Amino acid sequence: MKKYNEFIFEDYSFDLATKKARFTYSLDGELKFTEEIIWNIEPINYDTEILDNALFGLWIMAGISYYKAYLPNKIKIKKGKLNEEQARFFNKTYLLGLAQFFYTNQLDWHDSINFESNTNEQYFVPSSNGEGAISALGGGKDSIVAAEILKEAKVDTDLWAVNQAERFENLANKMNLKILSVARKIDPLLLELNGKDAYNGHIPITAINSFIGVVLAILTGKKSVIWAIESSADEINTSWKGLQVNHQYSKSYEFEKEMANYIKKNIAKDLKHYSILRPLTELRISEIFCKNYIDKYNGLFSSCNANFSLNNNGKLNWCGKCPKCAFVFIVFSPFIKKSDLLSLFNGRNIFADEDMKPIIEELLGISGHKPLECVGEIAETRLAITIAKDTGEYPELNQFDFPAVKYDYKKWSSNSIPKEVLENLKSSISKI
Repeated sequence: MKKYNEFIFEDYSFDLATKKARFTYSLDGELKFTEEIIWNIEPINYDTEILDNALFGLWIMAGISYYKAYLPNKIKIKKGKLNEEQARFFNKTYLLGLAQFFYTNQLDWHDSINFESNTNEQYFVPSSNGEGAISALGGGKDSIVAAEILKEAKVDTDLWAVNQAERFENLANKMNLKILSVARKIDPLLLELNGKDAYNGHIPITAINSFIGVVLAILTGKKSVIWAIESSADEINTSWKGLQVNHQYSKSYEFEKEMANYIKKNIAKDLKHYSILRPLTELRISEIFCKNYIDKYNGLFSSCNANFSLNNNGKLNWCGKCPKCAFVFIVFSPFIKKSDLLSLFNGRNIFADEDMKPIIEELLGISGHKPLECVGEIAETRLAITIAKDTGEYPELNQFDFPAVKYDYKKWSSNSIPKEVLENLKSSISKI
């Protein structure tokens, strides 16, 4: 592997006519990358200072895709300044967001990331004075429940997606909500290097998308960037040389609060960033979805990442072979009939599939570690399987032996939801 000494943030720009941002980076000024992001919307009047603040943060965050390729020791920023608090934010987000990357590549993470502050200046942060919200749409049960709850709570909401809006158009239409499209184009040189000698692996994509969403909110005059992320995202998967590895770090409550604080102090003091589902467990969200929305959205949703594609009739598919499919099968099993569950997975009974047994054991915490995927807690997986066993419909579950679990899947977890929205949320949940 070629050794590079310095990762350089070269420049960033935004063209209003095309709604395109260009972010340029280099390694030692020798190997150069350009990333483009296009917001496919008609902007309203916006504060240029606020937009620039957001673009700067996005430029730094998106650089993680290129930085990780060779992990140079030094970081240099040619445009703009980082104060101590900003440097701390990016050092922490890069490190914990790349924890899985260090683990899977068996790399030493100590002294690997070093953003240095180059100013003591504290910024005056203006207000954006936005109204309404944008809610991220991922095509699965969580984002559907979030959108339905926001409608019930009377929050004026548009949906949005990065590189997926066209795919989710049928789903958005069923929700009777507008979907906003953002296109992110990674420099093809990075993909080429990944096939050669560059390091490759997991990055905190939700951290990047959070900044993309903030830019979108500014351009559309929205007040809140809302996610559909549950409390279960906080559980770590494993550890590596003393570093906690959480596949979902950038979906964790810890990151949510860090991001909200960054926005407040560096972009716009009144722009909100939170998850509407943060108080809920995955199992509770699954119950809400199965009891209220699964029939409405049948054929229009999928949580599968391994085979996330559309066939000709616009139906989202499930591969039935990945940890995500296994987990959704598990957390749906207490709440819908076995015949309906098998029908959802094209007749496949994941509980009886020998190839899926090792994955289920990892989800149960009885072998290896929790899969490096967006799945729920070990305890709620155990509870879901216990409930499914008790139905008598799944005798094949007797092959899985694990300790009895005490887990309140209806517990209400800490969150950053604004008070007025939280009250409406509690009212909405009580009706479901």
